[in-house]
This record gives sequence, structure tokens and C-alpha cells, in this order.
Amino acid sequence: MTKTSTRFSHRHLLAIGTFLVPLMVLAMLGWNELQRSGDMAVASLDREARQFLKRAQEAIAHRIDLQVGEAMSASRELLSDDTPTRTAIRLREEIGIESALDVLLLNDTASLVWPSLPNYNIHFPLVAEPTNASGGRHRALAMSDVLIKHQKYEPAKKHLSKLIAGLLKANPPNEDGSRLRRSGLLQAEAHARLDLGSILRKEENFVGARKQYQEVSSFTRRWPDLRLMANSAIAELDSPEDRLTLLRRLAEDEYDDATDGLAGAVADRLAATFEVGDTRLELAERYLVEIQQLAETRAFAGKYALGLKYRFLVRLWPEDGTEADGSEQRFVHRLEGEPALLVIRSATVPELDSLECSYVAVHFDLYTLIAPALASIAADDLAAANYALSITDPSGALMWTPKNPAPSSYVAPLVYTNELALRVYPANPKQVMADAQSAATKRTLLVLVLFMTALGGALWSWRSVSREAELANLKINLVSRVSHELKTPLSLIRMYGETIGMGRVRDNNQ
Repeated sequence: MTKTSTRFSHRHLLAIGTFLVPLMVLAMLGWNELQRSGDMAVASLDREARQFLKRAQEAIAHRIDLQVGEAMSASRELLSDDTPTRTAIRLREEIGIESALDVLLLNDTASLVWPSLPNYNIHFPLVAEPTNASGGRHRALAMSDVLIKHQKYEPAKKHLSKLIAGLLKANPPNEDGSRLRRSGLLQAEAHARLDLGSILRKEENFVGARKQYQEVSSFTRRWPDLRLMANSAIAELDSPEDRLTLLRRLAEDEYDDATDGLAGAVADRLAATFEVGDTRLELAERYLVEIQQLAETRAFAGKYALGLKYRFLVRLWPEDGTEADGSEQRFVHRLEGEPALLVIRSATVPELDSLECSYVAVHFDLYTLIAPALASIAADDLAAANYALSITDPSGALMWTPKNPAPSSYVAPLVYTNELALRVYPANPKQVMADAQSAATKRTLLVLVLFMTALGGALWSWRSVSREAELANLKINLVSRVSHELKTPLSLIRMYGETIGMGRVRDNNQ
């Protein structure tokens, strides 16, 4: 029996190709359709994200422009008849610009005209003990402090009186009443007189106490902290109108060289002397607000002088040698970790004359400034539920960050406004990642299904063609064998027929 051949033939190739080619075309079409659907979904999300980002940019820019424009316009009117301190307060209370923090006055070189820089020198009570002629130090100040602390007032008075007499002998007044410029002795004398005045006040010797305080006030103009303490003690001994006057002078920055912390403490102490129901209490509290505003403005002025001043100078005189047109300049910065905006405009002609400044700067709290814009976006924008906004200041520090971290492969759309970088991220990154994973899974399943189908189809085609070849071979073998088996009998029959026909048989049986 001849063995059936199952070798690969053209028939196999034709059969497998006829099956696989349409399947490959179908696979490519399915893959491309899934990829196109995924790309369309990503493009749609990106387009929606960019539209949301554009609306956020417009809302924030509009809010800043509106509030800043209103504040700068109002400052021109308010500064014409009021102080910078009260202007800052009125911007918040009367104009309704809650984000306005401070108002500064600058000269043509961007240096401070008002307020003066903070005075960090502390003269009291960290004052050096006076020295005697041999260089040794008196211990009367320290001793008197200990005696006062233990309420031993009589020994303390004796020590202080003796010390003051010794200091006057070592540093006597001139004929015109002025004191010799020996600062160490004068500071020690001021300290001693303040302590002595406090003891006399406790003994209700108000005349003697006032005399000591007046002496201190007369020779401490070089030391504003000491002079302020003396004048505040005098005001407490005098009438409520005198205390109110000192509060007003503090609010109007007449003690601009005094330490802000001391000025605030003195103001609180003076205001506390007014009882509820006193008609002067409201005015005293108003002065307290102005004094606090003044202290905060002066603290910011120090930070401006250390950094923002030079950024403004670069804007005024760029490296190319051109000069700025004097238009409004905006600077985003961080104040004690909080984002803030400083806006500087050119002074008006009346401001040049009355305030002697070239520029006016208004300081804003950036969070308070743009918070309403962010709230309106969240409330009115339907896409806000699907996206989270991230805002970065010029230093790269994040001001607003999404609650949920975005996928590492996500490239956030980016726009800028007022030195702020705005990016938008998906609000639900887990859902985005799940959708992307689902799309990838579908494509993978499609490939696997098509591969398994192709493999099964190829095996089935191979088996089918092989079966057909086997059947064909069986038919050929059958015909060959049948023809071979029939050929010999037919030959014998023909031979016998010819023999009979020639009459060569011997008998009927043969």
C-alpha cells in the first residue's frame, strides 16, 4: 500500500492564504478602529481640558484686573486726603477690596519713601550696666530689678536714687540743659528713672513719677523706644485726651523709629484704659487698627527692600538700556509662605507734590484676590467636576494643587496669566487610568482572539487540505489496484476466447 503524502503544497498555501488574509485585514481594521476611538476620546478630553483651562484663565485674569484696577483707581482718590495707612484700611472697609493689604510710597529709584524700614534695634531693657572710672561695672540696675521683683520697693528706691545721682555726677547736664553724649550712661540713667517712676506710681506719688518720666523723655530722642515708654507712662498719668493723643501720634507714625512690637504693646495698654461706654473708646480702637496696619505695612516694607525692589528696578531699566513707560507693574511673590501680588503704578501729580513719591505700590493677598474666581468656576463650569486646577507662582511653588495625584504620563495643558502658571489635571485620575487600561485590555483581547482564530483556522485549513489530498491518493491507489487485479483475468479470458475461436480445443470439457 502506498503511503499518503502530507507535504506542504501550493494547495495548502492557497487554502491558508484564503483564510488568513481576510482575517488579517479584519484584525487591522479592528485594531485601527479601537485605536481611533481611543485617540478620539483622548483628543476630546484634551479639548475639553483646554477649554476648561481657558475659562479658568479668563476668570482669574478678569478677577485680578477688576480688583486691581478698582484698587489702583481708588488709591488715587484716597491718597489725596488721607494717609497710606488709612488708605489701605479704607480699601478694605469702604471700597470692599478685602485682598488689599498695604500701601507703599516709592521714589524714582524704587526706594521707600514711606514707611521707614523697621527698626530692629532694642535698647530697653537689654541695656548695658554703666561702668565706673576703673572699668568695673555697677550692679545697681540688676540689684534694683531683683528688689522690685520681690516687692522690696524702699531698698530699690535707695539703690536707684544713688545710681541716678552717680550717673548725673559722671555725666552732668550742660548749661543749656543738654546732656553730654555718653550714650551708655544716658541709657542707664533712663532705665533707672523708668524703674524709679514705676515704684513712685505704685506708691501713688504721681508727681514724682511724672518728673522721672519727663526727665527720660527730655534726653532720649536718640532712643525712640525709651522715649515712647516714658511718654506712654506720662499719658497714663494724665487725662484720657492725652492718652488718645498719643494713640493718634502712634497711628500717624510719629514714632516711626520705635520698635513695632513695642509700639503695639503701648497702644494696647493705652486703649485698655478706656472703659466700655466711654465715647473715646471707638476712636481708640480705630487708632489700634491703624497702628496694627502700620506695623504690618512696615514689616512688608522690609521684605520689599530685600527683594521686590530689585525686580521692579529690572522692569524700570531693562538690560537693553531702554526705560519702562511707567505703566502699571505686577509682581507675584510669597510673603511668609503665602502668595501675594504687588502692583506698582506711577504717582499722580498731586501725589508727587504732597507725598513726594514717584510710585505708589498696593499689596494684595493673592488667595483672597482670586478665590471668588475659583469658586465661580467650580459652581458654573460643568467641566469643573471632571478637572482640577493647579496654579504655580513664578518661583515654582504650588499655590493650588489637585487633591488626587495625576498619572505620571499625563502631560497637563499649560497657560499663563499675571505671572501665574495654570495647569489642568483630571479630577478623578483613577478613572482615567481605568479607562486607558480598559482600552489597552480590549486591544490585547482583540489580538489574542484573532491570533487564536488564525491559529485554529490555519490548523483546520491544514487538516482539510491534507484530508483532501489523502482522499485523492486513496482514489488513485484504488483505481490502480482495481485495474491491476482485473488486467490478468481479462487477458486469460481473451486468450481462451481466441483459442476457442480457432478451434483448438480437444473436447467440450476443455
